[in-house]
Amino acid sequence: MNQHITPVMIIGAMKSGTSSLYDHLTRHPEICGGKLKEPEYFSLQMGDSKNKQGRYYDLFNIDDNQHRFILDGSTGYTKYPHEKGVPDRIKAYGLNPYFIYIIRNPLERIRSHYNFMMKNINWDRDIDSPNLINTSKYFMQLQQYEKVFSRSRIIIVDFDRLKGNPAELCNEIFQFIGAKKVKITIDENAIKYKTPLVNKKYLFIKKKLIGIKFLFPSFLKSWLINMLNILFPGKQEQLSEMQKIKIKKLLLEDISNLRDTYNFNVEKWGF
Repeated sequence: MNQHITPVMIIGAMKSGTSSLYDHLTRHPEICGGKLKEPEYFSLQMGDSKNKQGRYYDLFNIDDNQHRFILDGSTGYTKYPHEKGVPDRIKAYGLNPYFIYIIRNPLERIRSHYNFMMKNINWDRDIDSPNLINTSKYFMQLQQYEKVFSRSRIIIVDFDRLKGNPAELCNEIFQFIGAKKVKITIDENAIKYKTPLVNKKYLFIKKKLIGIKFLFPSFLKSWLINMLNILFPGKQEQLSEMQKIKIKKLLLEDISNLRDTYNFNVEKWGF
């Protein structure tokens, strides 16, 4: 089972720069990216079942003469309790990966996550729903892994450092996993920090139109969608002051534990 290959997993947090970090790290010649960035092989609720039918290593095009590591970027691995038992399934499979957990100001992460869900699946839940809150409970998510794996296999990465000096951060990660020291070129086109723009009125009307789309010829449907884009331009849904206060109360204990246990600076987040 590819004994010479070490798994490395970017386990989240969603909307914290995982895609950009994944792109940067796969520029290292010893690191093999997956056929999919997020195969979600060890998730039960997320991922396409067809990607979980074969061996885990079959998700990677490994060159035995070059690669020493495989990189999995499945953010569903830190969506407990929606996704339960992920670390146990990884361990039971016989893996002892290095885990990279990138975290962001939880209020900004929740805002970005909410806009993403609204844009992609017409989400109808509140911006302070448990799904979004739990994904920002970074200490709780980390504890699921520390129950199964040594803390020495886990590195916590600051989203602000990824934005500020990605090359330096990547070198630290290469050192952490034991990859050889190389100088990688950061592709600015691969940086994916922007949150999609949404408009609730646009999404609501579009959803209604989809339900009766069979009544319209294709050219008219295209015209209607274009008109909606003009009438209801996308924007960033923001947290209200009341929502910020509520979310901070919900996260306070977890973020305090993150600070005390991992010596992570949370004051810059307003905690």
